[in-house]
Amino acid sequence: LTITPVFLVRTLHTPASLVGVLMATEGAGSLAGAALTPRLSARAGSARALLLTTVAMPLALCLLPVSAPGFGLLPFAFGNAGFAATVVVLSILTRTHRHQVVPTELLPRVMATVRFISWGVIPHGALAAGAAATAFGPRAALWAACSAVTLPATLPAITLWTSRIR
Repeated sequence: LTITPVFLVRTLHTPASLVGVLMATEGAGSLAGAALTPRLSARAGSARALLLTTVAMPLALCLLPVSAPGFGLLPFAFGNAGFAATVVVLSILTRTHRHQVVPTELLPRVMATVRFISWGVIPHGALAAGAAATAFGPRAALWAACSAVTLPATLPAITLWTSRIR
């Protein structure tokens, strides 16, 4: 997601004011995800809600690179908001589960490890995105990001969908 402003400005020639609006859709999606998580979890169950996010997240992300100038920016807005919403739903559900099942005395270690891994890879992803955008262009780099989210998520998704959790 590091290269989304570059994609919007250099590839789609989006005006700066509209770039800000499009980037703000991420915040709107995050708020929507946070607001919907309790209802989604209560209605479908937290396990099924988790399963739904494993499918919805890559689909939402893959709307970004199909965007085009003008009204073709709508997929970007919906994809950005949808991706953020699914990330928030996933975060809330997994953190809640972690807090419920991890013994209290181990919780600080578990949370520190999760944070170290999840936040620690962000600079590497940003570097890889910049390198891919430089070598192949921003749109191709976004498609690579879609693959990077979809492919590693496939095995856990298959595991979840075929397990007793469903």
